[in-house]
Amino acid sequence: MYRFVADKGAFLDRVPPCPGSGRDLPAVTTFADRREETDPLKTLGITAPKTEVLASRWSAVKCVNLDRLACFALRP
Repeated sequence: MYRFVADKGAFLDRVPPCPGSGRDLPAVTTFADRREETDPLKTLGITAPKTEVLASRWSAVKCVNLDRLACFALRP
């Protein structure tokens, strides 16, 4: 659902830490650069600058690249 949030920075500021110590918050989105230029959903994908916004608010970030999908594990 992260890819559908318009103001990602504000959203991340409001996300509370996951319950329990050391639990990661999962975020799944598509890569913008892996979509055709004419794809109307291209703007929903994550770009390098958007990845920086996402990663800047967490103590640790792991990303698994699954071709068109980016699967993030965000640690508070």
